[in-house]
Amino acid sequence: MPPKLKDLQKQCKDIGLDHTGKVSELVQRLKDHRNRGTSSPEDQEDPTCDAILVTQSMTGSVDDMKRYAHDAFEQTLEVEELDVREVMGELYVGNVRGLGLAGLPERVRILEENDTAKNAKIAELDANIAELNDYVSILRLAGPDYKRVRNRALTVFKRDKLRETLMQSDRDIIEAGNVTAHSGDAAIDALLYDGVGAREDSYVFEALYGLHPTDVMKIIPALRLTSPAHKETIEILNLHAGVKAHKYKTGTDEFYRRFAIFIQAFKRSDPRVNYLNEGFMNATCAAYWSLRECEKYEECKLSNIYQVQPAQDPAHKIYWGLQISAPRYVASLLRLIRSASDSSIRSSSALVLGSTLSNDPKALASTTSDPQVPLIRSLLSSLAIEKDAGAKARILYALNKAIKSPLNRSEFLIGGGMRTLQGLFAQGNAKFLIKAATLVEDNFLNDDMRAESELKAEAGVMKQDNIPNRYRPDSVLNDERNFYRPFEDALLNQSNQEDLESDEFKSKVFSALSALKHKYPGDEACTPSAHFLTWLEGQVDLKGETLFELEEEGGQLTRLLAVENHSLFAGPEGSESSTA
Repeated sequence: MPPKLKDLQKQCKDIGLDHTGKVSELVQRLKDHRNRGTSSPEDQEDPTCDAILVTQSMTGSVDDMKRYAHDAFEQTLEVEELDVREVMGELYVGNVRGLGLAGLPERVRILEENDTAKNAKIAELDANIAELNDYVSILRLAGPDYKRVRNRALTVFKRDKLRETLMQSDRDIIEAGNVTAHSGDAAIDALLYDGVGAREDSYVFEALYGLHPTDVMKIIPALRLTSPAHKETIEILNLHAGVKAHKYKTGTDEFYRRFAIFIQAFKRSDPRVNYLNEGFMNATCAAYWSLRECEKYEECKLSNIYQVQPAQDPAHKIYWGLQISAPRYVASLLRLIRSASDSSIRSSSALVLGSTLSNDPKALASTTSDPQVPLIRSLLSSLAIEKDAGAKARILYALNKAIKSPLNRSEFLIGGGMRTLQGLFAQGNAKFLIKAATLVEDNFLNDDMRAESELKAEAGVMKQDNIPNRYRPDSVLNDERNFYRPFEDALLNQSNQEDLESDEFKSKVFSALSALKHKYPGDEACTPSAHFLTWLEGQVDLKGETLFELEEEGGQLTRLLAVENHSLFAGPEGSESSTA
């Protein structure tokens, strides 16, 4: 028969054990007590237990309080029943209030351990939150930039694929996106060198920003509160990147020198100190403000010219043509064409100027509205000293567009433009010679290539009495005739240049030579040589083919032109006066 709950409770109470709980708990409690009782004192680690008695006592002097407490304890022992309770594996004896404090030190210790663990977890969470805040701060900065790039992508799609005419607001979107896409962002770019799939070419980052990516990543957390100066540091790194990577402008040597000084000072500075608050006695602070005040580009007046994209519609072209053709911008372009140290900058500047003037009379008039901007003289001077073949061809392109104006054409002649071209003609490659021949033919030999408005304007220039003589074409020696012999020599290729044997080259030069002969048919300066006539006869010998068959073959334009203009050179007059 299983023991009854009341019997078990009485047994536990009689031997001083806790008599509360279920039957199973009371049985186990009695078994544990008997086991402890049967073991020898040597087997027990500690045969004692804590006795806790709690009561209330009166206050007073020290001695009185001790006496009051003694009396209170005695009275409590007489009145209250003592009990035995096991708490956290330990036995305690005491009154009800005293047993409430049983195991208190252990419970406090456990709570302190839990509190320590929670504090460590909170610290870990705080660190994670701080890191996330750093990334959020960076992403918040990058957000508007990314929106500008995506905004540009949609607008370019609208322009290129949907073929829609862009409004000025659309062009502003593209321009803003271009600036963002090609400018520096040290904070974001440094993250590209961290984590899975990270970039490994850290030297590229250092060349652009002056610091290693890991150094910049150390700055990123400080962007929040620890050092406000690091925001300016990132801005300086981005500034250097923008100057370094600019497609058209060239940074000044002084700017790069001061940036190097700032980087060295920054590396030696205490990252915990806001160097901007230290004053100019602080090397990093002094270097920072010195760099801020430095001239960044070799030519700083062209802040927006090179951000102009090729026009996709007439309205865009006219708008930007008038913007760039302002004399102050033209003057800056001319300086770059003449003195920029990088040939690609000289070439690009000439291309921008030529494109601005191309088929835009208003832009052309704007470029010459300021007499202090010597457009033609400057281009001729730059053409004469340019050594790079590509830049030279671009300058000639700009010159060709500039002399579409009658006044500019006269200025070209008066300034010795023909003599300059003649001097350079024999030294140029095929590309330059083609452009030179085309310039002479289109502007001085072939009226069909010049707009009716140009011809009327030129006639007006000759008739007006208030136009200075130096602008009168009829008062200038039409020395395009002096090109006759250089054109002939180029066709005969006596220098055996390989690039002068193409049909494209020969057809362009022969076209200009024919136009020159047509304009001055009986002029002594335009008399064909015997070698040229021999060459011409070889070109007109079709070897049994018809003109139609030549056209079908392709690449035979020179021979077709030779057949068409043969009588112009080899007629009775031309044959009689030919020279060896």
